[in-house]
Amino acid sequence: MSYTPGDILVRGGVVTPDQLRRALVRRAQEGCSLGESLVRDGVITERALAHFYHKRLVLPLVDEKRLEAIPPAVLRMVPAEVAAEFRLVPFALDAEGALHVALADPSDTHAIEELGFFVDRFVMRTVATESMIGQALERHYGVRGSAATKPTTDAKATPAPARVTTSKRPATEPDLVLFPENADERAYDPFGARGKRPKADDVVVLTKKVRSEETPLPPPSPFEAEHTPPPEEPVLLTKKRRREHRDTLPGMQTVDLPPLAELRSATDRDEVARIVLDFAARFLGRAVLFVVRKETLQGFDARGGGLDRDSVEVLQIPLGAPSLFRDVVQSRLPYRGPLPSTPLTKVLARALELKAAAEIVLLPIAVRARVVGLVLGDRIERDLPEASLQALVYEAGLAYERILVQTRAVPKDPAR
Repeated sequence: MSYTPGDILVRGGVVTPDQLRRALVRRAQEGCSLGESLVRDGVITERALAHFYHKRLVLPLVDEKRLEAIPPAVLRMVPAEVAAEFRLVPFALDAEGALHVALADPSDTHAIEELGFFVDRFVMRTVATESMIGQALERHYGVRGSAATKPTTDAKATPAPARVTTSKRPATEPDLVLFPENADERAYDPFGARGKRPKADDVVVLTKKVRSEETPLPPPSPFEAEHTPPPEEPVLLTKKRRREHRDTLPGMQTVDLPPLAELRSATDRDEVARIVLDFAARFLGRAVLFVVRKETLQGFDARGGGLDRDSVEVLQIPLGAPSLFRDVVQSRLPYRGPLPSTPLTKVLARALELKAAAEIVLLPIAVRARVVGLVLGDRIERDLPEASLQALVYEAGLAYERILVQTRAVPKDPAR
């Protein structure tokens, strides 16, 4: 049985199987999202649902004020129909070029994959309530309605930036300050990056208005005056401009910074494992790295609590039968919560000396659409830096992919 997005709510005790079925029927009939359906049925409040996703999926909560003033360059990256269809709002770019988006249902892996393909960037997920998403879509895109309904444009709403698109799809609590106002936010051309061009029938010819020197320019709006970036140094057109990689993410404390530069320079899988475990051990009393081998999670290495590589290499978790671990591997979603009491987990708990109903953290490491590793942590010592852990496992997946490609590219020595 494959994983479905509603399973996480059932396993978390938020809804019962019958409540989930009724919500899915309402979603199909009315075209609303699953969260909207659950809220309308009175099963859960939207704020409680957002906090559940924040806690269970180890994802940051975005503050409502962060969705009020969004740089136009960021909004232009995602067309209105895409934002409305997947019920998401892009709100910032970080120094690494990752696009941060707010979602009411961050467990929707399909939406993240589609958006990542469209913008050709890594998408960092944050959690917002359904009403916050709806208000932001109306404010910035002039879009009203549910995910499956065609968006309508309010004449009084702020119009979305002009764009040419070939898409014909119908549009269907703690404060978080990750990105300062002076973050690197530049315009992005999705058609140019993907090598596609609009069809001739969809091209709209705009006439350029000639303005004489005597004609005064309109005064800048307060928003433009506040968010206008400083002038940049001239760049030769014949010289390719490259984004400078940084070792930090803006707005984070020094102790929370993931070792991005180390992961990018790692030369083998053991080094990647060491970097990941060393960072995870800053926030977890114990951290164990498992690797996926066929239908099994195999213990690889560990940190903290008297655990080491020799003590965890004997651990094996089968993925053939339904379990929490299989859900995480199939969905590629992190998990934070109690360790379920099953025959499988009881064996694991004895081996790792986990207490009954201990709170654990599971962080999947994926190479493209396939999970290749899983970090299990317990004895959480302080608040987890959700954005840093999200960036850590993403960069670890890229490192594993790069090392795998390089290993296959090396010719074998015929003398061996």
